Amino acid sequence: MRCSTIADPKESAHRTHIVDEIYATEESYVNSLEQCITSYQQPLMNDNPPIIDGRDVMTMFLHFHEIIAVNSMLMEKLKEFKKRGTLYTNTGGAFIKFVPFLKSYTQYATNQDNCLQVLKRLDHDPRCAKRLEELRTNIKTTNQLDLRSYLIMPVQRLPRYVLLFTDLIKHTPEKFPDYSRLLKVSSEIQKVTVLVNQCIVQGEKLRKLVEISNTIDFPGGDLTVGRKLIRDGILNKQCRKAPKPRYFVLCTDILFYTRPKKREVNVIVKLIEADIRDNDSLRFDIFSPEKSFSIIAANEQEKSDWVKDLKDAIDQCKSNSVLLKTPRDRKIEHKLVMKPVFVPDDQVKECMSCKKEFGVVRRKHHCRFCGSCICSDCSRNKVKNGNSYERTCDICFKRMCAENKDIISTQEESDSIGSELSPRSPRMSKSEKKDKQDKKKDKKKGKKSDNDDNDNSQQTKIVSSPITSTSQENNTSPQSVKSLKAMWEAQATQ
Repeated sequence: MRCSTIADPKESAHRTHIVDEIYATEESYVNSLEQCITSYQQPLMNDNPPIIDGRDVMTMFLHFHEIIAVNSMLMEKLKEFKKRGTLYTNTGGAFIKFVPFLKSYTQYATNQDNCLQVLKRLDHDPRCAKRLEELRTNIKTTNQLDLRSYLIMPVQRLPRYVLLFTDLIKHTPEKFPDYSRLLKVSSEIQKVTVLVNQCIVQGEKLRKLVEISNTIDFPGGDLTVGRKLIRDGILNKQCRKAPKPRYFVLCTDILFYTRPKKREVNVIVKLIEADIRDNDSLRFDIFSPEKSFSIIAANEQEKSDWVKDLKDAIDQCKSNSVLLKTPRDRKIEHKLVMKPVFVPDDQVKECMSCKKEFGVVRRKHHCRFCGSCICSDCSRNKVKNGNSYERTCDICFKRMCAENKDIISTQEESDSIGSELSPRSPRMSKSEKKDKQDKKKDKKKGKKSDNDDNDNSQQTKIVSSPITSTSQENNTSPQSVKSLKAMWEAQATQ
């Protein structure tokens, strides 16, 4: 029974042609799968002694027999419908029972990359390659395909189903009895096709991540455990003097880079602690407590792809974390912990604070909190971050003093801020150094100096704030403490 319920003869003829193509291609597909078994797998397994390792044969044909079983069942159903004369009016009905078994294709696709890697290795083995060529020439049919062509057929079949059913639905009226079933079958096949493509891509990325892990010295343990590769490639990183090429690897939880063809990993950025800023040019910035830097892409498309993947990965990491802090904590943390992107040396010729020109005597320094390029006169203060002191410009130092005092006034505990601010004490004169050495000698002898009280007062911390008078020698002049108190009082009265 042909498509007699369709009024337009041309439309009916076209629809009949599509159904015939579905039937013919399915029959050819099943025959090809069976031909692969008889022409390749069985001879390879029967070789004595084996030319190709049996484990490699099993890897190549993993889940292949399940595909044959499912499509053979479908082919029998199509033959049954055609014999009864209902194939052209109930094509969807024949496929509807086939849809639940499509998961075999996702299992096969998961192994696809392993299969192709085995084939690639066999191609480089002269003895194995010769045996595969012998098997190909022994195929009785005129179409003598190599093993790779047979093994890729299941992956290629699903997109073919999608095209055929899309065309069939296009030429089927909505009132046609089989229309709703065709829609359901087409929708399910498209879903499986997407899953299969994702499995193939994930398999390729897993293999690539293993290759990367074998070529670098990753300090965080096994690179492949608990993470997936998202993107990798060569990008230019803005260094202090000029952009330099670096090999970047983006995973689901980290971003790191190395020098091209080098094993050492320079920096690992945890995405849960990171932020990204997109600039107007080909440049974009990465911020993190570990290190912040600028990246320069080769073109707009490359930049767009990297920025999108980075934003998605960062958002996913933060949304998955159950340890997110309060908005206030995140605001404080961003101000005090996030590293800035340094202004490149070649972009400035004068201090960005006092505007005095750099030279042999006036050297370039960078504020560790805003990234500005400043001279030593404009960066006499240091901020304690962890176990080290970091240079900060005078503007950032004053701002942080004011901000921390405001925070402390609204918090019960001042130790919630992890950084300590400390003005740099002036250099000691020779006489002061000599006095200090004499005091140390007196202490060793069990004697107390007459100036012990003065020393203790100089080393006393300001209890009401995390700002201390601790410098590199834990010794700050009283004038520095008084000036700091005066600055706070001036800020409070404003």
